[in-house]
Amino acid sequence: MTSRPHVLLWTDSTTAYLDAIKAAGLSDRVVVDTLPRKEKPSTELMARTEALLAHAPPPGLLHAMPKLRRAQALTAGVEGWIALPDLPANLVLTCARGTHRESMPENIIGALFYVAKPYAAAAENQKHRKWVHDVAQPLTGKTLAILGLGAIGQEVARLAAA
Repeated sequence: MTSRPHVLLWTDSTTAYLDAIKAAGLSDRVVVDTLPRKEKPSTELMARTEALLAHAPPPGLLHAMPKLRRAQALTAGVEGWIALPDLPANLVLTCARGTHRESMPENIIGALFYVAKPYAAAAENQKHRKWVHDVAQPLTGKTLAILGLGAIGQEVARLAAA
């Protein structure tokens, strides 16, 4: 019998990942440790971690994980990881590209409306039972600059075209 690999889920919301591991039938094939982002892994935990799922860790941490072979960034980009001065050369680094393809563009479009329309003020006025007529800024005919046309940027462009 071979030993099971140790995976560290270093994030605040682990339920979806644990459910996915179970649904994929991997629960009996891996040992999963969980740790909130604000906590630093113990020496023992770092010594046994072979795969890591996390946001970019602080400098100096990866070299304290001698068995670490794979890291999964929880972001679409890996700039924070690549900027680490101690990123091990043999570390396989993957990202979450495409996982935010629906929710992030909707958040961006929502933020555009939030900035252009007086929704916050209207909600506050409604709480106080006040009627204030504010003039909203129209978004029709405006130009939207999108920096980067990855999965998120492409979807923002598609939604904004409407």
